[in-house]
Amino acid sequence: MFFPAEILQEIFNYLDIGHGGLSSLSSCLLVDRHWCSNTVGILWSKPFYYSNTFTKNPNSYKIIDTYLACLDEETREDLRNNGVNLPVIFNKPFFSYEMYHKHLHYRTFISCVYLWVQEKSAPNDDNLFELIMKTLLKLFNESCKNLQRTLYIMAELNPMFYVQSVQGYLISNVNRIWVDLHMPRFFDLLAKNCKRVEQFGVFMKDVGRFNEIGSIDVAKFITEQEALQSFQSIYLTSTQDVIDALKCQAHSLKCVDFICTNFQGCYSLDGLAACNNLEILRFKKCYNITADIVSPLFEASFPKLIDLSVIETDCDVLQRWAESFYLESNDGFQDERIEFDLTYVKELMLNNKMCHLCNEPCIYPLTTACGHTFCKECIFYHLSIYDQCPLKQCRTELPNTKYFYEHPCDPNDAIISEMRRLGAERKLLEEMPIYDGYLVFPKMTYNFDVTETKYRLLIKSCLNSRYRNKFGMLLSRRCEYGTLMEIKQIDFIDGRNIRFQAVATERFKILSSGGIKDGYEIAKVQIIHDEPEDEGKIIENHHSSAVSIHEPTTSQLINMARKFIHDNELVSLIVHIRNLATSLGEIPENASDFSFYAALLLPIRDEEKYELLEIRSAKGRMKMVVNWIDDLKSQWGANILIKDFLNFYALCSWIITFIRNLYLNYFLFQ
Repeated sequence: MFFPAEILQEIFNYLDIGHGGLSSLSSCLLVDRHWCSNTVGILWSKPFYYSNTFTKNPNSYKIIDTYLACLDEETREDLRNNGVNLPVIFNKPFFSYEMYHKHLHYRTFISCVYLWVQEKSAPNDDNLFELIMKTLLKLFNESCKNLQRTLYIMAELNPMFYVQSVQGYLISNVNRIWVDLHMPRFFDLLAKNCKRVEQFGVFMKDVGRFNEIGSIDVAKFITEQEALQSFQSIYLTSTQDVIDALKCQAHSLKCVDFICTNFQGCYSLDGLAACNNLEILRFKKCYNITADIVSPLFEASFPKLIDLSVIETDCDVLQRWAESFYLESNDGFQDERIEFDLTYVKELMLNNKMCHLCNEPCIYPLTTACGHTFCKECIFYHLSIYDQCPLKQCRTELPNTKYFYEHPCDPNDAIISEMRRLGAERKLLEEMPIYDGYLVFPKMTYNFDVTETKYRLLIKSCLNSRYRNKFGMLLSRRCEYGTLMEIKQIDFIDGRNIRFQAVATERFKILSSGGIKDGYEIAKVQIIHDEPEDEGKIIENHHSSAVSIHEPTTSQLINMARKFIHDNELVSLIVHIRNLATSLGEIPENASDFSFYAALLLPIRDEEKYELLEIRSAKGRMKMVVNWIDDLKSQWGANILIKDFLNFYALCSWIITFIRNLYLNYFLFQ
C-alpha cells in the first residue's frame, strides 16, 4: 500500500514523541525508499534530542563522524592541517543531514563531541574539542536559518563547564535554557555568555522551600535578557523577586508557567499583570497564594491570551477568575516556539535518578513540595510515620501531599516494582528480625512500649529497610513458631523510648538462626498457612481427647465457644478489657480467625495458648479451645472458691493491663 507523503509525515510526527520515538522512527527507515526519505528529515531534525539513548550507547560519538563527512573538502582540509585525523578518501553521506537540523540540544551535542575527541586523540584535548565545536556550530548555523538552540543543564554533570571563559562563547547563541540546579555565581556567569535567551525554565530542586538565594539569582538572569518570551518554573520559592523581574520582559513575554510554586512571601503579581502580551498563563499545584496577591491580574488586560489554566491551586478567587475568562477550546495546546517540552525535561531530570530512601533508581517518581524526588511508595510510607522530608539537610514539614508532583511513569515501573517487592519479601524471610517476649495472634492489633536498646535498634532498622515495617514476634527465644508483625503507627517519645502500634498478619516457623545483629536475633523463617480441613493435622497434647464417632463439626465448636464467652461474666470482663488492650474488632466470622480470637479471651497461660500457632487446621485449634473451655467449666463448677479466686485474680490482672493500655491508647495514639 502506497501512502502519500503528507499522510506519512503526519504518522511520523505522531511517532516522534519522547525518547520512545527513536526506535519506532528508526524502523520506518528500513521499509522502503519512500518511507526512508520521509522519515530521515524528522529523525535528523533534532539528532541530539535522544539523550537517554546517547548516554547508554558507547558508540554515540559516531554521529560526529557523520556530520564531519557533510563538510566541504576545504573545511575538512583545514581540520586535517590543525591535527584532526580525518580520512582523505571517504563515502559522502547519501543525505545532507545538516540541512534537516532544526533543534540543537547542546547538552548531548557537547557530550558527543567530548567522546569523539577522546576516541580520536589524546584525552581532554581542549584545543581539538574547541575546534570541532566551532566547526560544527558554523555548519549548523549556515545550513539552518531558524535553528533552535537548547541547553539543558543538569546537576549530575559539571554545570560550571558551560559558563567557563574558555567554553562560554560556544553557548552565546543559545536561545533556550533549562536549569535544574542552583550554585553560587552560576547564573551570573551564565548571563554573561547568554543574553539572547528566549525560553528560560528552572527546576529549583534541592533548594528548600524558603531559600531565597536561588530565586534572586533567577530574577537577575531574567533581567539580563534582551527579549525573553517564555518562563517556566517547577518548585520555585520566594517568588516576588522573579515576578518583579518578569516586568522587565513585559514587551516580549508570551508564556508564564508556574508548577508547584510556593508564593509565601510574595505580596503582589503586579509585575505579571504588566505582561499584556501573554498568550499562555498557567498555575499548577501552586500554594500559599492569596486573593491579595493575585488581585492585580483581575484588573489587567491580556488580549492575546489563548491558554489560561489554574489546576489544583489553593486560591478559589484565582480559580473563579480563570473559569470566567472566556477562551476558545485549547485542549492539549502546546506551542514549541514558546514552551519547553516538559515531558522531555522530566525524562532528563529523572534519568538515573536515585531515591534517597531505598538507594535505588526511582520508580513511580514523586517530587515533594520541597523539591526532592523519591519513589512514590518510599515517600508515602515515610510520611505515614513522619511528617518531614527524610533528607537531614532539609527536614521541611510535609503535612499535605496535595502539592507533590507526580512524574510520568516508565512502562517498566510496574514490573520493577513487583520485582523489588518479591525481592524484599525473600530477603525478609531470609533475615527476619526477631522481637521476643509477647504472644500475638494473627489479625489482632497490639500496642508496644519499647525501652530496651536492642529492640529500639530493631524497630529503627525495620523502618529504614526495603521490607519497611515488618518483623517477627516470638513468645520467647525457645519458641519455634511466631507471628509476622507490621507497624502501623509509631511515636518516638524521646531519644530512648519508642511506642508503636502493630498488627499481626501471618504465622511463621523458624528454619534456622541467622545470628545476632545489634543485640537482637535474625532468623530464616517460613510462612505457614492452614491446610485443607481433610489434611489438617492436630497436635496431640494433654488437652486432646480421642475422636469419637459423633465428633462435632467446626461450626458446632464455634457455637460452643461463643456461648461460653457470652454467658460467662468473667470472660465478658476479659473481653471488655481486652478490647481496650488489644484492638479485637468485631467477632470474626471465619473459623481460622475465630480460634485465635476465642483463645485470646480465655484465662489460660500464654505457654499453653502458644500451641495454637503450630496447628495448621482451624478445626484443630477450635477443638483445643473447646477443651480449655470444658476444663474451665469443670474447675469453676467443682469449687465455688476457685471460681471466686479466679475472678478476683483475673480482675486484678486485667485492671493493671487496662491502666497500662489506657495510657498507651489515649496518650500515645490520640
